Amino acid sequence: MTDARYSPLHDLHVELGASFTDFAGWQMPVRYDSDLAEHHAVRERVGMFDISHMAEISVTGSQAGEFLDYAVAGKMSALALGQAKYTLLLTDDGTV
Repeated sequence: MTDARYSPLHDLHVELGASFTDFAGWQMPVRYDSDLAEHHAVRERVGMFDISHMAEISVTGSQAGEFLDYAVAGKMSALALGQAKYTLLLTDDGTV
């Protein structure tokens, strides 16, 4: 069994009273107070979703952009250095 992983926001989630669940080895907040209280908080103020557990892929080299144009949806070669973009990894026939 591997050790649990924690978001950089974990201590804040604890401080705010979150209940946690295992999500692919990460301890992620699943709820805080009540569903109704969370609903009202999001509608009246703001809601945040911690995406620390989502995958990151690093591709380097002079043809990294062109490779990603082939592998994912969207034109990654058009991004400037340091930019990022949500996308989907595609199959060989260009489907998800």
